[in-house]
Amino acid sequence: MWIICGFALRSKAATRPNLTGHKPLIDKAINQEFRNLFSILYRRGQFNGIVLIAEKGMISFEGAYGHADFKKNSIFYPNLSVFDVASVSKPFTAVAVMKMVEQGHLKLSDSVEKFLTAFPFRKITIRQLLTHSSGLPDFRQFFYDRWDTRKIASNRDVYHILLKTVSKLAFVPGTKCEYSNTNYMLLAMIVETISGKSFPDFCHSHIFEPLGMNSTGIYTHAEEQNLKHFVRDYIYQYAKRSYIDVGKYPDFDNVTFTADMYG
Repeated sequence: MWIICGFALRSKAATRPNLTGHKPLIDKAINQEFRNLFSILYRRGQFNGIVLIAEKGMISFEGAYGHADFKKNSIFYPNLSVFDVASVSKPFTAVAVMKMVEQGHLKLSDSVEKFLTAFPFRKITIRQLLTHSSGLPDFRQFFYDRWDTRKIASNRDVYHILLKTVSKLAFVPGTKCEYSNTNYMLLAMIVETISGKSFPDFCHSHIFEPLGMNSTGIYTHAEEQNLKHFVRDYIYQYAKRSYIDVGKYPDFDNVTFTADMYG
């Protein structure tokens, strides 16, 4: 069963998939059960977003509840609302890297220092970045305390601070797996170094455009503000039973990067 939810908290893309290649059939009984469930959750303030549930190529239910932007009182549009998909973008970064492999520009066994100037940790491979087995700490462990969060940061800003502050790996590369956003920041930089293009441009020309993903892109922070049907980020505050703008909680997400992926 596939459950695709578009919460107002940087989650799944809202574009409705055609899972079967033709107009999907809908089981009316199951559809009504889910409709009742999400209606109750919405009335309780426990769900705000878009949901699609499908099994074996058949969509059982899809619906939109609540607001994409509470300040503007704008609602969700199942086929139009644009979400920041956050770490769901990592598989696309992996695809971009594999395109480089496919084109013969790199090997998974290549060391990172082959592509990134001054990289201090020898023999960490591309494969280890992809599989979170590099031993590199997550950027949140070394970046936040050294960055003015009023500024927009880039992957290279994180990289420069890594070079200055990180002297020891969390573990010997290849001996264990530990999730780290730093791995995928470096992978995006490597794609840019090899291709000579910005990461957004590379993904557009080599992934999104060929696949007909016309509602997906990687936008700068400034561009994000002008996206039509853009879904704002909120967290639910149970004490007040209301949705709160993430911007009011700097510790929740106190660094904004130059680009992120939306769809």
